[in-house]
Amino acid sequence: MKALPVVVAGLSVLGGCAGPMTDTTPKNPTMVIQGKYSMGGLYLPEASGTEVVYTRPDRRRVDNDVEFDSFMLGWADFSGSDIYRMDQNKLWMLNNDDESYRECQLGGCLADVSFNFNSVGPGNSDSNGKAYEGYNDRGCQVSLKTNEFNVQKTGNSRMIGGYSTNEYRVGWEIEMADQSGRVDTNLFQFVFWTTAPEVGQSPLWQVHQQAMDNYYQALEANHPMARLIGPEAYDALSGFIEDLDRIHNGAITETAEKLAAIEGYPLATKVEWFQKLEACRGASGSRHASTVDLNKGVGGVANAAANALGNFIKDKRDAAVTAWTDNALVRYEYEATQVSEQMVHDSTFMVPDDYTLVRRR
Repeated sequence: MKALPVVVAGLSVLGGCAGPMTDTTPKNPTMVIQGKYSMGGLYLPEASGTEVVYTRPDRRRVDNDVEFDSFMLGWADFSGSDIYRMDQNKLWMLNNDDESYRECQLGGCLADVSFNFNSVGPGNSDSNGKAYEGYNDRGCQVSLKTNEFNVQKTGNSRMIGGYSTNEYRVGWEIEMADQSGRVDTNLFQFVFWTTAPEVGQSPLWQVHQQAMDNYYQALEANHPMARLIGPEAYDALSGFIEDLDRIHNGAITETAEKLAAIEGYPLATKVEWFQKLEACRGASGSRHASTVDLNKGVGGVANAAANALGNFIKDKRDAAVTAWTDNALVRYEYEATQVSEQMVHDSTFMVPDDYTLVRRR
């Protein structure tokens, strides 16, 4: 696999350039976050990758190098870079493997911002993943029955990327009932390790905050959930989140208010989603298998949450939950490995001259 673009000692090696070229563009202070991630589950292909994020107040670059575990998806291994130019209202999406790129308005191609998992995972014959079916797709009319959201600061701390972080655990249980009283139950587990609040007051993190504010404002996607779990995980949950918001206007707003209790920027994140589908059985096609044992009703999900999230839902009965971490619909983990300020060439935020434009809109 081709190496990611890097900036080394005054030489810029961008994408597939034939050998090092002297970079004459100026260097300026830039926040650099290096990290690693993994993903999997029913709705995502099993994969792992590395990420490098370069940030200035009015621009941002994200380098991703992803490898899929299945040899059948080896063709989908990908080295790409997304360059967000808030100052120009442009997004350049670079494919570093074939030295091509796409260009669009920053807020005009939201569907292209994150990696298109549908082409390699959910619903693809080369993967065991399945596509998410919304309630409209299934012809299923449901109403929101339960929306329990709990945030807990555990008191645990550890060093990540050179920073002290605090642990927050979040449990979210949603029940949707059809007209016959049958219930779909969704259970989400989130774990966040965030920087200490005082860190956010430093000039370095102020630059990062300003860039993210500009970015999400341009995309009109400034939901706290997207900021906390990242675009990849949010993209994987977006179908369900849209369903929930459509069914009960304000359900997402309620969770956003509670997410405000989480202070700092997440340097490590874990997301898992479990589901039990009973509503509208037979409405269209087969239903997905249960990922947790809910034969005893809602208590089963609540007990799974209690077991996984440190007794967040304390008024439910205890129950044994086995192998649920192997059966999540979505599993996504990210951890920063290094955070620093570096002098980086301006060319980092430009498309290499030898890259070919394949689409502009």
